[in-house]
Amino acid sequence: MLKPLNRNKIALTVPELLAGTGDLPSLMGILNVTEDSFSDGGQYRCPERAVEKALALLDAGALVVDLGAESTRPGAQEIPADVQIGRLLPVIRGIFQRKSDALLSVDTRNASVARAILEEGVQIINDVSGFSFDPAMGEVIASYGACAVLMHMRGLPENMRQESFCRYEDVVADVASALEKIRDQALSCGIRKEKLLLDVGIGFAKTAGGDLELIRAARYLKERLQIPLLYGVSRKSFLKACIGECPAPERDFATMGVLCALAQSGVAMLRVHEVRGAAHALKSYMQCLRKVKDIETEK
Repeated sequence: MLKPLNRNKIALTVPELLAGTGDLPSLMGILNVTEDSFSDGGQYRCPERAVEKALALLDAGALVVDLGAESTRPGAQEIPADVQIGRLLPVIRGIFQRKSDALLSVDTRNASVARAILEEGVQIINDVSGFSFDPAMGEVIASYGACAVLMHMRGLPENMRQESFCRYEDVVADVASALEKIRDQALSCGIRKEKLLLDVGIGFAKTAGGDLELIRAARYLKERLQIPLLYGVSRKSFLKACIGECPAPERDFATMGVLCALAQSGVAMLRVHEVRGAAHALKSYMQCLRKVKDIETEK
């Protein structure tokens, strides 16, 4: 028996989603149900295993679990919409059967995939193309009243590492201008401002140096765009510029350092693989900041 669409959960706004986290960024746990994930090698292709992983991510401190049925790593090929839907539906239904109040996001560029999973009660669509792949996406999201994460990228996953796509006059200014256009396009589609999160697209048509500049500029971007920001830095290749060559699954410690910097910059949500470690790192980091402020106040 299919789970009925929960309109109350889809009616949530981004400020309502983020309301319980205080000074800390919320965490979005990553769950790839693909065969070729860059970070986990496709170990969650089995729906039952994926459901257990989703519940573990929520238990570890994730506010939202982001499901992906199409890899967007560099060089990845497009996956047909019907294949994505076939991968996603058993997992979504299994999660809701076990935890009816779970908050779920789906990472897809396809409007038809978005429509199918929104019918199941998923609350957030994470479109890494920022509406550039499927022009119908904005209308679909608006019609369901869902929240949207809209990301900056150039090209497609299979060619986004081309030099021409990674060349910017000023990466921060150029990405900010592009995100302003994406924001305005979303609003023109009927998506309310309070339903939006914007993502600078770390690793998507950027060099490692460009990624680091966008991380350093997080506070500026937040103030300029006037939309909550989501950053996805977990295990990404730019970390090699910080720590040297290292397989993706071994970059979690490096990821934690970047998460703390982003937390201090006021980023609203962080998309991560290792949720429990991220939650612990952020809590201890923010507690240290509070103690320092308390001591300075006492002086």
